[in-house]
Amino acid sequence: TIRISTLPSQNGTVTYNGTEQEPAWNDYDTMKLEIDGDKAATNAGTYTVGFTPQGNCVWTDGTQDRKTTTWTIDKAAGSLALSANSGSVAYADSNTFTITAAGDGTLSAVSSNTSFATVSVSGNTVTISGVAEGAATITISQGDDSTYAAPDSKTVTVTVNAYLVMTAKIDLTND
Repeated sequence: TIRISTLPSQNGTVTYNGTEQEPAWNDYDTMKLEIDGDKAATNAGTYTVGFTPQGNCVWTDGTQDRKTTTWTIDKAAGSLALSANSGSVAYADSNTFTITAAGDGTLSAVSSNTSFATVSVSGNTVTISGVAEGAATITISQGDDSTYAAPDSKTVTVTVNAYLVMTAKIDLTND
């Protein structure tokens, strides 16, 4: 009889990459133990597998009972990129830029001074609206989701310029 003293454990890390993966195992001998359960997975999370001694192998307690352990797939690092890092917007006007981000975590934007500029997010488009002449820093963030960790926030510096809009209609019809 061969006695097995150690329940296998995950060796190293597995990080989400969009494909099915399985962990490497410490103290796992395929000739002594059979594995079952969630042996492979795709999404970040914690999974359970079972190990059962085979043939003349037993745990140190003398049994061939199935014992379970867990393994994990870590979230991938998030990423956040902006189509602009600075810009200007006219008083009472707006300007937009886009966000490119990994995953589907919630995107948000905050103005450092809403007396000068306000900001909103719709989908991956950020709209900055001028309120009064001045400057503001817009901070863009993305929350984590089931597969990607929240990336570092990004900032955009915005200057709001006051101006007077005058319009004239010119009729170019020939009589």
